[in-house]
Amino acid sequence: MGGYATTSYRDNGLIVLDAIEDIRNLRERMDAFFASTTEYFPPDSVFIGGSSEGGLVTALTIEKYPDLFDGALSICGSIGNFYKQLQYNGNFHVLLNYFFLNEFLAKGINLGNLKDGISPLAIGACKLGALPLPVADIFINKPGKTLELVKCAKVPVDKSDLEAVITSLLELLRFNVMLTNDVTDRLEGVLFNN
Repeated sequence: MGGYATTSYRDNGLIVLDAIEDIRNLRERMDAFFASTTEYFPPDSVFIGGSSEGGLVTALTIEKYPDLFDGALSICGSIGNFYKQLQYNGNFHVLLNYFFLNEFLAKGINLGNLKDGISPLAIGACKLGALPLPVADIFINKPGKTLELVKCAKVPVDKSDLEAVITSLLELLRFNVMLTNDVTDRLEGVLFNN
């Protein structure tokens, strides 16, 4: 027999420390549920898993509360060096504006910058899925510039596969648009040091 429990964190964005406690709370609720019933048997093993920010939450949770879980699986979590990840993404944003600012502005796209933040319009367009298509068109129509951006930003992607290049760039763009303001607000300042 198996089971599955999940939680939605109390907020969106960079909420790692609160999320660790949310996971601990979920485990305590799970234990309380099994202690209150004879209809269901408690699991023999309990594992925690998560991807992306959830991968970071997974790694930190198992480190902080190793007795609560029998194992953990962190998938694509930023568990190496978060500061370096912020620098990598900041470099990408600066280079993206350097290479494509004129093309973006010509299409009415303003991605903002790390100092002044990202406009609510860009965030909204990203949430609605309206941002990737015009940006992808710019990348497709400027393949030389696109590959130069990949090279300068050190994007780990097969440069001979334009579809993979564009997918990687759009994911980096999404991360920047959706998290720049949140990271700056929660960590109280621009952490980018270029």
